[in-house]
Amino acid sequence: MTSHRLVLPFLLAWPAVAAAQESPQPAPELQKYAPLIGSWHGTGTAQMGPGEPSKWESRSTYSWALGGFFVQEDTVVTFADMAKPLIMRGYFGWDAENGRYVAAGADNDGHVGMHEVQFLGDGSMVRLVETFHEGQTFLERYTVKVDGDAMAFSIDMMAAAGPASAAVVGTMKRADKPVAVAANASSFTAAPAAPVAALARTAGTFAVEATMRMMPDAPPMQVSGTDVVTPLFGGTIVHVHTTGKAEGIPEEYVGELYYGYDEKRGCLHAVHVSNMGEIGEMSGGFTEDGRQLVLTAAQRFLGQPAVQRVVMHLDASGAPTKAVGHCLLGTAAPYESWDATYKKTN
Repeated sequence: MTSHRLVLPFLLAWPAVAAAQESPQPAPELQKYAPLIGSWHGTGTAQMGPGEPSKWESRSTYSWALGGFFVQEDTVVTFADMAKPLIMRGYFGWDAENGRYVAAGADNDGHVGMHEVQFLGDGSMVRLVETFHEGQTFLERYTVKVDGDAMAFSIDMMAAAGPASAAVVGTMKRADKPVAVAANASSFTAAPAAPVAALARTAGTFAVEATMRMMPDAPPMQVSGTDVVTPLFGGTIVHVHTTGKAEGIPEEYVGELYYGYDEKRGCLHAVHVSNMGEIGEMSGGFTEDGRQLVLTAAQRFLGQPAVQRVVMHLDASGAPTKAVGHCLLGTAAPYESWDATYKKTN
């Protein structure tokens, strides 16, 4: 059912490639992330609740990924008073359409998200992240500052009432050993949300054959690809690795998608990145009978607002059989942009 990962990226990325008649190239702005590249080992404390702070130890690796359009982060954090580690996979990139630095990622507590990144005058990299815990909304400020072979890291937290507090502080140094994030690692504390567990039923490989219409009056284009669907972290996250090709375009498309559950809104939420430099998010859920998955995304494309809706049709076992996509682009009338069939190959 997650083979729709091929839908939104193809509709948004490939038209730009076709229009430019050349492959997109990583933006020079991405060099702001260069000081992160390498492996890091650090320690610090986290205020997990009342009482003494918890000690943590972290190992991270940052590497160029997806054709140099992103810096991929793999981080494993162990806490002295917790049985399981916190595991994070993230991507730092440049959103050329909106002229901003952004980061997207997932963790083994079932969270996914995309957030703007700001670089301050002193070289600090800052993200403001809205989170939701036990029915309350919080704002967390992540601050990272690299100075040669040293990195300072902190998280400040603010609730609806009361002052901000320093939730996490620590330092890291460069290390030689890279970090590997294992797909079979367990969840941190959360159990899989029901919609994510439903997505996980379709683990395997899917072949996709489709026709794509880039613009309302454009002729249909043939598209083919493969999605590999893998539950991660005890099923709290579902990962989709996509490869594909479009008729008349020689470049292979490669995308990564991570599904989690948005507890505040009560829906599936996903982030995606690709080797065309796109980074985005989408949300949705199943129909009452469980036989359709409906997903939507809204973003700017080629300087215009664009909205996508995809309806994925599922068989009795939950596997995808067909998908139909509709698009709103600028002031154009809605049009059918995607018509695909899916076949599980293993």
